[in-house]
Amino acid sequence: MKRFSLSVIVMIFWFTGIISANVLIKPSDTNINYYGRCDFSKSTDSVGFNWAGTIIEASFPGPTIGVELRDGGAYFNVEIDGVLGDSLPPSTTTTTRMISTSLSTANHTIRLTLRTNGQNCSFRGFYLANGSVLAPRPAKPTRRIEFIGDSWTAGDVIFAPVGSSGALNTFDAAITYARLTSKAFHAEDHLTARGGCGLVKSQSGAAVMATRFPETMCDQATPLWNFTSWTPDLVTMFLGINDFGLGVADSTFISAYKTLITTVRAKYQNVPIIMIGLSAQISGQTAKNTLLTDVQTIAQSFTGITVFSSPITTANASQLYQHPSKAQHQLISDSLIPVVERVMGWDTAATVGVDVPCCKQVSRYAAGSIIKVSQDKIVLPAQLSGWAKEVAVYDFMGRAIRKITTEKQTISLKKDLGLTSGMYLVKTTGIVKNN
Repeated sequence: MKRFSLSVIVMIFWFTGIISANVLIKPSDTNINYYGRCDFSKSTDSVGFNWAGTIIEASFPGPTIGVELRDGGAYFNVEIDGVLGDSLPPSTTTTTRMISTSLSTANHTIRLTLRTNGQNCSFRGFYLANGSVLAPRPAKPTRRIEFIGDSWTAGDVIFAPVGSSGALNTFDAAITYARLTSKAFHAEDHLTARGGCGLVKSQSGAAVMATRFPETMCDQATPLWNFTSWTPDLVTMFLGINDFGLGVADSTFISAYKTLITTVRAKYQNVPIIMIGLSAQISGQTAKNTLLTDVQTIAQSFTGITVFSSPITTANASQLYQHPSKAQHQLISDSLIPVVERVMGWDTAATVGVDVPCCKQVSRYAAGSIIKVSQDKIVLPAQLSGWAKEVAVYDFMGRAIRKITTEKQTISLKKDLGLTSGMYLVKTTGIVKNN
């Protein structure tokens, strides 16, 4: 698909002043989705955020889309209709940024993703063509994962060659093992992660995770995060690289980690936790054990904790300051996905991640035939027995959700289609007899 160019669009705006002809949709508009911890307490005209991976999303009618944004020096990824465009770099001259003026008049979906961490940003709204309003907001996934960690989880210096300065344009939270894993399960995530963060010691004397975990804006004491507003189904924790590199003793580290787990469990009752460890020694560490050994020891003190050993360690990470590359983040995610499947009973074949609310019956239609429904089972007509069948599932808006080709007569919503009980339209098409 054709990529759109932010650099060209910015030039058009500069010479035409086109933004003045458009209307600003304030951030309080209920058709805007926010993914990640955001601060709505200061003003209805501004939403603050600074955790890496934060997403702002909305659907809108073309042809125009712009944004009012104070970026704090951060970089953003911009997607329109799922197509990644050029990165939105920081601006010191304007908070008004035009993204496109040449889209079709149909509805489109925009996603702004904060790539970097450590910069305080504020979103002031979207610009649309005069007279336009946002379309109904996209449905959010119901699966939720929180990733608690440091620079590996936040996406620092993924693109930085060894020995470089590690500039912010080499950061990208959107392609970390964390975001790749949540995408695989069509889940919403929060990346509660900050580069250099530890449990006992953080780089440059910065706050540790126990201090940062309760915060809405990282390194801002107020407002505190409302944990009842968003509850994850699963938590992963990946901390310790900075502690070991700064010489924290095993016993001190273990004690601090146990305290953090207790805090997390107090906020999210009985949430399953996956703890990530590294089997290799960490550069500069003076502790006796590896991070993996300590994580295994900690896990034995709790129930509902699974230990995952990262296939990428600081010994084989190729990037600046021993950070994983894009390909290595993918390898971590590829290894983590089966663990999540086992712990959560999830699969990656679910629809777009929106689980349909449970109800007693599945609405149905088929190519001139009657389909019987019994709880989780869809029973296809007897006259189709012995034939290969294409079974397509749609929601009530007519949008395709899932399609499989099968010889089965009885299909499980959960096991075969990756769906929960709910209301669907089911159609059999493309029937071909086996030879």
